[in-house]
Amino acid sequence: MAENSATVARGVQCLRGERMPNTYTAVTKQDGEWWIGWIAEIPGVNCQERTRAELLASLKATLAEAFDLNRNDGALFSDGK
Repeated sequence: MAENSATVARGVQCLRGERMPNTYTAVTKQDGEWWIGWIAEIPGVNCQERTRAELLASLKATLAEAFDLNRNDGALFSDGK
């Protein structure tokens, strides 16, 4: 099983409206005909795809969804609900 890593970047909007760049490490492995991977810094962000390119795209989308879920949870709790 081959193991690789790639950097996945996502900008985060700051309170002043500036973009704050963040980078995350995508760990990828080929297992037979499938590629599996996860974001090293964020537990629970993992995917499986047929190609490495598809895997990296899925990891980026899943990372964005994780940020959105966390942002929504933070807003819910900060509103006192």
